[in-house]
Amino acid sequence: MRSARWLHLTGITAALSANCRALIQRALDEANRSALTVSFDVNYRARLWSPSEARRVLEPMLHQVAVIFCPLRDAHLVFGDEGDAATIARAWYHRFGARLVVITAGDAGAVAFDGTEHRITKWYPVNMVDPLGTGDAFVAGFLGGYWTSGVDTGLEWGAATAALKQSYFGDLVWYTRDDVLRLIAEGLTDVQR
Repeated sequence: MRSARWLHLTGITAALSANCRALIQRALDEANRSALTVSFDVNYRARLWSPSEARRVLEPMLHQVAVIFCPLRDAHLVFGDEGDAATIARAWYHRFGARLVVITAGDAGAVAFDGTEHRITKWYPVNMVDPLGTGDAFVAGFLGGYWTSGVDTGLEWGAATAALKQSYFGDLVWYTRDDVLRLIAEGLTDVQR
């Protein structure tokens, strides 16, 4: 970790066991002692823990990260927050002290708030084959775009990778960077594999 620039963590890991939670906390402690940027995807899974337990564990962790990702439904269910994605993104920015908060809202797209403005992305309608892995695809695409040229590109790439992921079975990535860029450039209204 000391040679890395970025660490991405997920709530699924925290849900698995007390040892996993301790590992995440140790990673956060190490990251906060260095120049390492940390992002965190809430990624709530009801089969692994209750909303109240997830909130109790995740809330202190979210205060220690620079970039937060959360589906709107998880913000409502786990954290009890009300409102649309933009409202929650702004509230979480102030609540957790993150540098950037990204709230995904399914077909309504995603919103990012960095303390100065809301940035919104469209969602690409697709011939839905399998939703499994859509959130992870969005985060991976967002991070790739963000590292390339900032929040707007992150949102575009995130929406495109999520759409491409939904167009086939399974949660592994079966598309390339060129596929993502082609979808963005051509503005397709329906992706089919």
